[in-house]
Amino acid sequence: MARPLAKLTSEQMAYIDAVLLSTLNKQEVMKQIRDFFNPLSGTSHVE
Repeated sequence: MARPLAKLTSEQMAYIDAVLLSTLNKQEVMKQIRDFFNPLSGTSHVE
């Protein structure tokens, strides 16, 4: 992800928390977080 957790918005942290509640599988967590921060549609949830 390459960004400090302290710099994330509350929405971004809530998304990460929700992913971790659904699975602790490292590959799945990283895939979901990578997709969230780098969506294919060209829009981003990152400020």
